[in-house]
Amino acid sequence: MFSLFRRAKPQIHLSTLGADGHGRTTLLSALTQVLHRDRPDANTHVPLAQLGSSAGPAVVQYETARARYTHQDSLAPGAGGALLAVCALDGPMPGTEEQLRAAKEAGVDRIVVALTRCDLQSDFDVLEVIGVEVSMLLDEQGFDGDSTPVVPVAAQAALRGNEAGTDSIRTLLSSMDKAFARR
Repeated sequence: MFSLFRRAKPQIHLSTLGADGHGRTTLLSALTQVLHRDRPDANTHVPLAQLGSSAGPAVVQYETARARYTHQDSLAPGAGGALLAVCALDGPMPGTEEQLRAAKEAGVDRIVVALTRCDLQSDFDVLEVIGVEVSMLLDEQGFDGDSTPVVPVAAQAALRGNEAGTDSIRTLLSSMDKAFARR
């Protein structure tokens, strides 16, 4: 007899948005490496040849305690959510608004913001202002900026094994699970 297959965890397709140079690829690499360090038996698949290459968008797969993610380093059709990378040194760039508009038109309704390179920004007030700017931009594009998590991260530091950087990635993963893996 056949039995009905039931997924234990939701399968979530994510897109990564953000301006060039704001750390999208580094962020994807840090997400999977921190997961692998925390749980070597975790199901992660990263085609390393794609990360950091210009051959096309990287697609990575990874699993957290609450969900299985297929994550593309660009706006993917049918994405259930998006991770928006905004550099803490620059703030939202002109193209960020266009990417958010395109994501809304593509049906993305949930976003988590990764405020990247926070370890390089020493002025906490600047981080707060950038967070407010991002929330206002999300509101302008039809997202709920007030309830969208804005998570400060240090992906490069996490890749080097720095504990504060690693903790920032863990916080981001937790925020992603809360936003995207709601049941």
